[in-house]
Amino acid sequence: DSLNPDGLKELVETYKQIFAESGQNLPQDPMEQLKMAIYAVFNSWNCERAKKYRRIEHFAGLLGTAVNVQAMVFGNMGESSATGVGFSRNSSTGENVLLGEYLINAQGGDVVGGIRTPAPLNEHSRSNYNFSSATLEEVMPEIYRELCRYVKQLERHCKDMQDIEFTIQEELYILQCRTGKRNAEAAAKIAVNMVDEGLIDKATALSRVNNYQLQYLASRTVDPAAIRSANVLVYGGIPASIGAVSGEIFIDDAHIIDRARQKIDVILTKKLTSQPNLEAMRASKGFLTSEGGTTSHAAVVAKGWEIPCIVGCDGITVDEERLEMIVGSRVFHEGDRITMDANGRRGTVYEGILPLVKRKLAPECDTFLRWVEESKH
Repeated sequence: DSLNPDGLKELVETYKQIFAESGQNLPQDPMEQLKMAIYAVFNSWNCERAKKYRRIEHFAGLLGTAVNVQAMVFGNMGESSATGVGFSRNSSTGENVLLGEYLINAQGGDVVGGIRTPAPLNEHSRSNYNFSSATLEEVMPEIYRELCRYVKQLERHCKDMQDIEFTIQEELYILQCRTGKRNAEAAAKIAVNMVDEGLIDKATALSRVNNYQLQYLASRTVDPAAIRSANVLVYGGIPASIGAVSGEIFIDDAHIIDRARQKIDVILTKKLTSQPNLEAMRASKGFLTSEGGTTSHAAVVAKGWEIPCIVGCDGITVDEERLEMIVGSRVFHEGDRITMDANGRRGTVYEGILPLVKRKLAPECDTFLRWVEESKH
């Protein structure tokens, strides 16, 4: 919500007090303030949150962040002002349509901060929570057409789907653009479509889908028809490496290796795994551990080997001396059969062997997977 002049003055004093608690006084020279703001951005590169993000996204060898200094534009100058975020393509489906949201008389943080409910840019952007709101296309048709033109121009220049932030202060200002995040199916579909459109070649397209997304596209899932009558043993493990697998549970490494040699699908089941278990892990079709998280040994190995894996499954207890898996009051022994599904936000373990099916994907995804196979030869 907007503040009146008195409220703004009070807010400024509060910020000055917070700044003073850091042991310094806020300089009154605007250029000194600008320098401090620039250095604050530079220093943010090494904060724990930024370092953790770079580790997760596998960003390495980067020297630091950059700072752009530019005149500010205001999206909260009245009903002729606005701010918004747009994607040059649908990040969920890969469809080649502009998608996004905007707010009249607001600044950028209001769109993503949840303070107000954003309105859709166009009909494609409508959802259950903004279905009745007027679109930017309806409210500011000229600005909307200009935005569409710039979005496509930026996408052609960058040769990839773009995430764009903009502000309207009487006229349209594009504040920034960056490569847009997308799910696995959208990534494959966009890559194939951009080859068809002549924006990129096949080699570039293959680089646009990371290993984890590729694993998702190629992985199987439990047949939805079978789930309705299935007996769920555990729901709530951490899906550390996506996919689904059925097989016999085994706990002892020697037993796992022996059964695998007999061409039996084995699911390695333990409290945790470590380096000495690698031979048994390599012989297994899936990993199930009662402890550990997404950076545990089992999780890291599973991702590298593209093997379905559920870790931190606290609904089970593994007795490695008695070679038993306990779920509630039930005891499962080596050789008992289960199906584990590491797709979705939570890992699920079912009793028995359930049929596994290939994912239903857009035709472009099948094309992309074919390109992957062709590139191996």
